[in-house]
Amino acid sequence: MIKQIDDLCRNYIWEGSEQYTFPPPMVWESICASKKAGGLGLKWLNSWNIMTLGKLVWWIAIGADSLWVKWVHHIYLRGQEWADYKPRQNCSWSWRRICKGKDLLWAKSEQWHQILAPKNHLGLEADEGCYFCGYHSETIEHLFFECPFSATCVRLVQGWLGMTVGRSFTWMDIKRGRGKPMVRRLVVFAAYSGLVHLVWMSRNNCRVDQFVRCPNSVVSDLKFTMRSRFRGICIAWKESDKLWLERLSLL
Repeated sequence: MIKQIDDLCRNYIWEGSEQYTFPPPMVWESICASKKAGGLGLKWLNSWNIMTLGKLVWWIAIGADSLWVKWVHHIYLRGQEWADYKPRQNCSWSWRRICKGKDLLWAKSEQWHQILAPKNHLGLEADEGCYFCGYHSETIEHLFFECPFSATCVRLVQGWLGMTVGRSFTWMDIKRGRGKPMVRRLVVFAAYSGLVHLVWMSRNNCRVDQFVRCPNSVVSDLKFTMRSRFRGICIAWKESDKLWLERLSLL
């Protein structure tokens, strides 16, 4: 049924009807990719179904405080390890489907563990150096924002916002803004929060793909994300705030 629904959605996109007369020019997975990744941002029902199964799998794994989870442990698992559990053939279809989703998600998590595991798990010497500069140990303080890479990102963001916060700050300092208008405080808070996320993602990509992005590219992604969010907010801005947001190209 899931495949049939996906087929109907795919046919409607290309043909405008439930039938199609030629093979689609792009695979459905590419169409369902995010707009940023070149797709249309549609939901791929197969993946969506796996994600919903994953929620149930996770509840069972952590022993969530749920009557259904307790029933599963009492009736099906009976003290067995969830990771190694195999359902009997006479179990219900829905339970066997949950177990199939568990095996799929467990296999994928193991693959990512092998990719992201420290090097000494593979019999090699672990490298605790910064993936960006390669000179200092990777600590939270160094990554945010003492490293030349992340420090450059901060300077670019400060230049864009026209505000100097400095490296030695707390999130509450940014949010309070020391007398600045509320909108400007929220923009600065959102910018620094987004920058932390993007620096961390860039660090992970560098570790996995051995590819370092330039700070300008990271800040460009930050501006794109913030612009998309702010243009989706329906608020009657004050004239002074509107002019400032327009100068930042957020409106």
